[in-house]
Amino acid sequence: MKKKYLFTILLIIFTLFSARAQISTKEADSLELVFKNKTDAQKIILLKNTFEKVKPDNVDLTLHLSKIGFKLAKELKDTKNYAFFTENTAIAFHKKQQMDSAMYYHIAALETYQKLGDKKAEANIYNEIAKLNRKLNNNERALKYYDKALTLFNELGDLEGKATVLNESGVVYEQMNRMDEALKRYQSSLAIQRARKDSVGIGYSLEFIGYNQMLQKNFKKSENYLLQALEIRQKLKDEFALCLNYFAIGELYSKMGKVAESNQYIKKTFELSDKLSYAPIKKEAYQILIANEVLQNNFKTAYELQNKLKKFNDSLFNVEKEKNVELLTQKYEAVEKENKILEQKNMLNNRKLWLIWVLAITVITALLGLLFYFKQRNKIRSQKKENELQLALSEIKTQNKLQEQRLAISRDLHDNIGSQLTFIISSVDTIKHFMGAENSKISEKLTRVSSFTRETISELRDTVWAMNKSVISTKDLIARLSKCINKASESLEHINFRLNFENAADKNYDSKTGMYVYRIAQEAVNNAIKHSGASEICVKIEAENDGNYFQISDNGKGFNPDNPDHHNLQSMRSRAKELEIPFEVKSNENGSQILFKI
Repeated sequence: MKKKYLFTILLIIFTLFSARAQISTKEADSLELVFKNKTDAQKIILLKNTFEKVKPDNVDLTLHLSKIGFKLAKELKDTKNYAFFTENTAIAFHKKQQMDSAMYYHIAALETYQKLGDKKAEANIYNEIAKLNRKLNNNERALKYYDKALTLFNELGDLEGKATVLNESGVVYEQMNRMDEALKRYQSSLAIQRARKDSVGIGYSLEFIGYNQMLQKNFKKSENYLLQALEIRQKLKDEFALCLNYFAIGELYSKMGKVAESNQYIKKTFELSDKLSYAPIKKEAYQILIANEVLQNNFKTAYELQNKLKKFNDSLFNVEKEKNVELLTQKYEAVEKENKILEQKNMLNNRKLWLIWVLAITVITALLGLLFYFKQRNKIRSQKKENELQLALSEIKTQNKLQEQRLAISRDLHDNIGSQLTFIISSVDTIKHFMGAENSKISEKLTRVSSFTRETISELRDTVWAMNKSVISTKDLIARLSKCINKASESLEHINFRLNFENAADKNYDSKTGMYVYRIAQEAVNNAIKHSGASEICVKIEAENDGNYFQISDNGKGFNPDNPDHHNLQSMRSRAKELEIPFEVKSNENGSQILFKI
């Protein structure tokens, strides 16, 4: 008896798969032959056994079988199987992105499971409804159903279901920008999966936490979790999970500015996405590659990648369009065959003449259609190339205009404001000359005004220097600092300046970041010169991990770093905070150190 059922199941699968899941009248008739002389209850058993074998591979086929089982169970008033096929009909519609149909069948299944008192099935349905609402961006409604599923899984002691819901609801909290709540849920899920020793679940929880930390810009923590997840997935050889993991690490390193490492993982993402035919992640991977090229100022390569992404999106659209055309063609051909049978019966005497006319009209129409098609295609191609050229020229003009505006502003600052400040210094010196030594207090105040104005000119020159550069390298900073310190050492012979830049890493910073780093170092040196009473000042830049470690130290008398009156120190801290970099001050009677890393 078992062999007979197995043969019948295989016959159903072969019959339906031979049509590549496009269920036609012929395949429906074949299914009727298999069901012949079977009771409705036997048909349901056959359908369930067949269903379980084809379910993972073909959405259209599972949907077709689910609908048949759904109707049979309804006619038999078989509530349990009615719920089973209703649920799987909903899941199939969900996979086909037909969300309204999926929601209708999910709710029907939920009501049936509630009548049956099947709590676990009810919890699973709540989870599926929550997923639907999440994809439709109905976040509050999604959380409502996730919480219902979580409550039921808690009552049942179902740790696997609980861990799954915690991860998926965490994603919703991330979409709502409630990162702390999302992280809390991911960590709870991770604890459950570790207690269950579920390697697959642990891998997903670690990845969720890693991505959450990336969104919060905690890059080191993110890297730690994502690499842990990667180690687990490599042992499991789970290619789909590895594809997601490689992409997440590639995105992380891109955000950290580690372009080479990022490109390495994105390359692996491309390889697996092609192998798995997983197009959505490939589109995202292109975006990371483009961002990496922009980070390196390789705008030409970025533009070429952007064109490749456009072509890739166009190819996806064409594949989907071809599927729809094939489906419509099959429906059209079925109707056309019926019409031809009728025509053959009614027009036997004029068949040859009719065929000649039809053939002639078809050929003429086809030729005209082809002519029009090629003409339109060439026109579209020409228009596309012209649009791409215009876009490229527009981007170049925009970049040039921005650079011109930058240079104009910097020239205006240097020529107008700089010359005005120089005039102020000259005027103050003239006043002092005419006053002589008669009023020492006024003379002292004028000296302060002159000194302040000179400092302002110096800062203005630094600002102009930064504005004239779109990118400031470590070499630029070293050259600027060396110039500043050498100038100070010429007038301060009692202070020995030591510069150590040999082990500095060559990095590129944007103009704002470069300017802020230079200001912090400059103010640290100036403070040591003016207030420390030091005989030696050392400025050191050294590569550390993925950045540069700055150290400005002196052997002076020290100071209280917590004193709010140290305005220059507060200014340095403020700049470091804005750059989100670590900043530390150490001071005692033997000297002081200013430490920061960028």
